Amino acid sequence: VNIQKLPQNLLQNCPNIKEFRVQKAKLKDVPEDLFNQTKGIQIIDLAGNEIKSIKPLLFRNLPHLKTLRLHYNNIEDINNNIFNY
Repeated sequence: VNIQKLPQNLLQNCPNIKEFRVQKAKLKDVPEDLFNQTKGIQIIDLAGNEIKSIKPLLFRNLPHLKTLRLHYNNIEDINNNIFNY
């Protein structure tokens, strides 16, 4: 699979989603407000992609997030306040 970028409104009508997985898809970028309407999400798995940086507000307002998988990416930069909201 070759999905380099996710649509910004991909999860717009999915407020009850519990898991989000995009693995080994050559993903390079994740929109900063992708998870804005998914407050109940518990698992985010973006392993095995080509992500270089994590936007500072990407994981804000996710109080139920228990598992975050980012391994096997090319992450060079993670903001110190990534989980502060």
